[in-house]
Amino acid sequence: MSDPRPCERQCPKCGLWKHHSRFRIRTKKGAHSTVRTFQSLCRDCEQIERNEKKNEDRASAIIRQRAADHARRAGVAPTHVLVAGPAGVTLTAR
Repeated sequence: MSDPRPCERQCPKCGLWKHHSRFRIRTKKGAHSTVRTFQSLCRDCEQIERNEKKNEDRASAIIRQRAADHARRAGVAPTHVLVAGPAGVTLTAR
């Protein structure tokens, strides 16, 4: 592979060289200046992490979301709605 172009950065997670537009810009405000830097992970790796976090316990997340929806329709706090989970385990909506 040839050397990376000057506009490319390497993602530490996937190890690929990608165009700088594939990295989010983080703005840090100092006392007298504003410094813009790039996030270390590329947008693709950030999305993979978000999806993995979301899908870790997908079944209980669906149950909690449905319980919260029923609580909203009933006009009560989501903590008051109890849902029978798998194997008789009682879950409360957060």
